[in-house]
Amino acid sequence: MPTESAIKTFPKETHQNFETLVIQELSTAVILCQQSGIILTANPSAETLLGVSLRSGDNLFQRVPQDGILSDIFQRAKNEKQAFLIRELELPLLPGSTKKHNIIFDCAVNPDHKNDVIILELHDRQRHKHIREESELWEQQSITKKITRQLAHEIKNPLAGIRGSAQLLEKQLAEPQKRFTQLVISEVDRLALLADNLLGPVKELNKREHNIHSCIQHVLQLVDSDGSHQTSIKRDFDPSLPEINIDRNQLVQVFLNLSRNAVQVMQEHKSPEPTLLIQTRALSQYTIGKQKHKLVLAIRFIDNGPGAPKDIEEHLFFPLVTNRAAGTGLGLSISQLLIQRHEGLIEYKRDSKLKRTEFTILLPYLN
Repeated sequence: MPTESAIKTFPKETHQNFETLVIQELSTAVILCQQSGIILTANPSAETLLGVSLRSGDNLFQRVPQDGILSDIFQRAKNEKQAFLIRELELPLLPGSTKKHNIIFDCAVNPDHKNDVIILELHDRQRHKHIREESELWEQQSITKKITRQLAHEIKNPLAGIRGSAQLLEKQLAEPQKRFTQLVISEVDRLALLADNLLGPVKELNKREHNIHSCIQHVLQLVDSDGSHQTSIKRDFDPSLPEINIDRNQLVQVFLNLSRNAVQVMQEHKSPEPTLLIQTRALSQYTIGKQKHKLVLAIRFIDNGPGAPKDIEEHLFFPLVTNRAAGTGLGLSISQLLIQRHEGLIEYKRDSKLKRTEFTILLPYLN
């Protein structure tokens, strides 16, 4: 074992090379910069997080467009002369970035004023934020489902009595007055059907191994057969996806609802060149709610329609929430329930810059 004096006699250049090697191998994103923003070194983890290449000699402020966020951090490091942490910073997408969304990260700042160096440690928060939002959505849907089922039962209980009384009354009325009891009966039947829909499916899942693309193609044939719309329907399938254990009929119902919704909304708002894209992908080590899965199937329904109004975005999957005159507000709620029965989740996202609306169905293969 080398003595302390032996360690101290290592050449300075050897120490520097060793430090650089350690930084390059770290899974944590690390960037070493001069106070001016000139990059001394940046490891592969930093390039992966930011989605761009960072070479020694580049100016970080120019390489990473950030509306003054990083330069403000550097100025604070210069003034305070001590380490500090800033949580959940958000940077816009970089030109040529491999990322699809804005970057959200925690930034630990360690200034070394003696050597005119600032060390940045970047910790990705996008996935953590996404997991938290998914978990909240999952819990909201579970609570909503319980409340809705209770409400539906309370609605159904008196309906049978009202219908029976109307039928008895109808027998005692002359023919011209019977139209009033018939109106009562028809409205009671409508409410009973609404309550049944709120209660959701009661049958056990009939799960079998199915090719998901076969299910989607069947749905798109149904949508294509309606000649009243001019929507261009595109497919972007991953052919390597394995079969998945699902209740085919229930999934077809969900796919049909999302597809028809997209087509109808684009038609109602007269979207220019209306387009619906269905995309399938596999996601590994993905968390749905609070459960982590080795492999998850993502099915995205992407259209260039206007999306949901801002005031109902957060409640889009709640029962009876709709802004469409002809809508019942049950389609998305029931779809979410059917997907949750498969231990999955439906997410909604609107990208205003790209002017596209996206519904993503997440279905786990195996825990």
